[in-house]
Amino acid sequence: NIALRAWTDLSSRAKGSPPPPESLLGISLVAYKRKLYAYGGVRDIHEYDLASDTWTPLETTSGTPPDIRQYAGFAVHEGKFIVFGGYVNKGDPVRVNDMHMFDAASSAWTELQPLNKPSPRAVATLPLID
Repeated sequence: NIALRAWTDLSSRAKGSPPPPESLLGISLVAYKRKLYAYGGVRDIHEYDLASDTWTPLETTSGTPPDIRQYAGFAVHEGKFIVFGGYVNKGDPVRVNDMHMFDAASSAWTELQPLNKPSPRAVATLPLID
């Protein structure tokens, strides 16, 4: 609560299916339309609805989600979530530079092939320029 300059622990009262505890290391968060979206540590995106205090994993109807990763760049624009890079565990953590998009309207994942892709990286921000 900004007005009171106080934190509130929501973990004990939230309903639904939050991201599993093992996924919280290196999780990436974005806010969109009064909801919070979490990605990382698992292959799906979890939505937290502030109004109903409920977590919901977003279902995938088509496409292949990215490999499980941590510390990925994560952004959203007009209902399309972008995941870039991060660490993928292949025995040892490996930095990657792949880019994926999840379209919330169709619940579909697509791997993107941008031109001039940056080198593999993790713990990077993913700014949105509109």
